[in-house]
Amino acid sequence: MRTLLLVLFTLTACGPMEDPDALPAVDETKCTKDVLEADGLDSDQLAALPAGQYVITTTYLRLPHKKSALKRFNELVAPMTDELKNHQGLVRVTTRLSSSCNTARTLAVWKSELEMYRFVNGASHAKAMGSVTQVSRGGSVTTHWLGSEADATWQTATQKLAADTDGPTY
Repeated sequence: MRTLLLVLFTLTACGPMEDPDALPAVDETKCTKDVLEADGLDSDQLAALPAGQYVITTTYLRLPHKKSALKRFNELVAPMTDELKNHQGLVRVTTRLSSSCNTARTLAVWKSELEMYRFVNGASHAKAMGSVTQVSRGGSVTTHWLGSEADATWQTATQKLAADTDGPTY
């Protein structure tokens, strides 16, 4: 018992142990679905879209502050990226990653709702959704809407996320 108390006292006196898996904390007041992160790094930009009506989707994912969660996120994204490259119903997609907020966003343009759901119900996305508790710290959300090529922007996506109060959150 004395040894246990001595160990506990020694650990307490040394201060809190740092978690080697931890990422830096973020200012949650500046990291919300309705504010586009200033340091967001975009992947491929949305090139000029042909005029038309589309289904547009956006996702806001709040990653846990753990290196292991970021690693798991990347493991899940790779197969989805491969699947999207060959998806006939996808018109364009871009992602936006923020290290200051530890978030990931997607903005995708689909030919139709049917094509969007073909991807959503596909194997890679289903696997990712089954792992959502590993890659979301809560408050993550997704939404979609019908719009023209002019509506496929990060500004519109952010506004749609802000207005969506009844969509699924995870």
